[in-house]
Amino acid sequence: MNQEIMPAYAAYQKAIDLTLYHAFAELVVQTSQDDKARMHYRQIAAAQIWQQDVDVSVYFEQYSLRYPGEVLERFEEKLGTDIRIVRALALALAVTRTLHADQMFVGSQRSGFLQKIRRIADGDVYLSGALYHLEEDTVRQRALLDALAKTEYTKTEEALFVLSLFDDREEGYQVMHAQLLRLFGPERTMPLAFNCGVLEWFIRTYAEQVKACRSRADLVLRTLVKLPCMNMKQDSREFAVLTAAGYGADEIILTNSLAMWMDRISYRLSSNSLPRNLRRRAARCCSTARKHCRIRSMDMLAGYLPATRISPSNMRAIGICGRL
Repeated sequence: MNQEIMPAYAAYQKAIDLTLYHAFAELVVQTSQDDKARMHYRQIAAAQIWQQDVDVSVYFEQYSLRYPGEVLERFEEKLGTDIRIVRALALALAVTRTLHADQMFVGSQRSGFLQKIRRIADGDVYLSGALYHLEEDTVRQRALLDALAKTEYTKTEEALFVLSLFDDREEGYQVMHAQLLRLFGPERTMPLAFNCGVLEWFIRTYAEQVKACRSRADLVLRTLVKLPCMNMKQDSREFAVLTAAGYGADEIILTNSLAMWMDRISYRLSSNSLPRNLRRRAARCCSTARKHCRIRSMDMLAGYLPATRISPSNMRAIGICGRL
């Protein structure tokens, strides 16, 4: 997905500089002397909510920053003091903690940065989550997680972030269940179509737990996990369930179309099943994408939907996109 046209992690990009996050993690891998560092980080990254979509291998060259400790020491001078920057560095430092080595930090570079984080972390879910990961004392670490889980959140993305902190999926889902019902329902703050990457992570990671909850209160969540594996028609029961929960018709159509190509969900509806319904699905997706995204030409549309394997000429030939 071309995130310049349609972001996949918009909710988190507003709160965290995700490009910087990935760049710092990459710098840790590059400066590691462990031959298996990249393989280990790939395993870590695979479980993350947000995935890397741009090349960040030379990100810090423009700032003349050469190693992780130098970034932590000089980020205010070189990158700025915006909270998105601080969160990105704190979270990237936390997620790469098992790859850290003495040569990456000089003197108090790491400890000094952590002191700054501790001073401003109170009430900030992302900085608190970073400190949870970086805490070495298991008792204090558990207390941090319990405090985060007990907090009542007003943003869907924040509750999902806390959910992602749990190593035990069953425990995490049970603890955060009530908040997920509320924040994917009437109090939802995260538009699905602009956060399909987030939805993909949630479905891939927690579909089993969602499906196991058979109460009526869980109907919206059970319907959401169906998005990658069915053509959700507007007269269907599933469509009615989501609209009743506050999801817009255009939002459902576009998200359903995008969910068909969530590559990390193995059971998604196969693209091989598309030819029979190609006109209808492509028309719905294209017209809705044009309405809500910065699409001004057929070529941009093809770039936005590369996984459909529909070329601009084929779109014109079958007349599914209207006038651009």
